[in-house]
Amino acid sequence: ARDLGMGYERFRKVFRAATGVAPDAYRIRRRIDRARRLLVGSDATLADIATELGYPNPFAFSAQFKRHVGESPEAYRKRH
Repeated sequence: ARDLGMGYERFRKVFRAATGVAPDAYRIRRRIDRARRLLVGSDATLADIATELGYPNPFAFSAQFKRHVGESPEAYRKRH
């Protein structure tokens, strides 16, 4: 928003109009998509994935992943 010279509320409205989702929801969706790729395409630990994606700890990562995907990161990795 700052780089575009607008306040956050205006940015949020413009972003939502352009993408169909709020900036926070978009950011979370992108993180979860990246987590899915890392879980399937690497043997990185959950702690390493959490750190790479900017989560404060593996528990926060696992909780958000489960809330959005419907299963734990471990279960997702095993299933794929």
